[in-house]
Amino acid sequence: MKSKQEVLNKIAELKSAGYKVEIRHFREYSEEGELCPKGGETSVTIVGRDGSYKSASARCSETEPFCKSLGIRIALGRLLKSIS
Repeated sequence: MKSKQEVLNKIAELKSAGYKVEIRHFREYSEEGELCPKGGETSVTIVGRDGSYKSASARCSETEPFCKSLGIRIALGRLLKSIS
């Protein structure tokens, strides 16, 4: 998926098919407790009506700035690839 709109469309499609879509972002913190601008992980999970689920994630390198939208695109793409 290349654009934000494609991601939004795919999430809407999954929801209309009866799936619950969960997106979680995990960030790194310094030893002082400050949020680091680099590194982190985004996880996308789809949960079916029967409670079954599939999940995929995208991890950002500690040398790259964390970007929620890029993480969602990568994780959702991996998830969709694993279920097709």
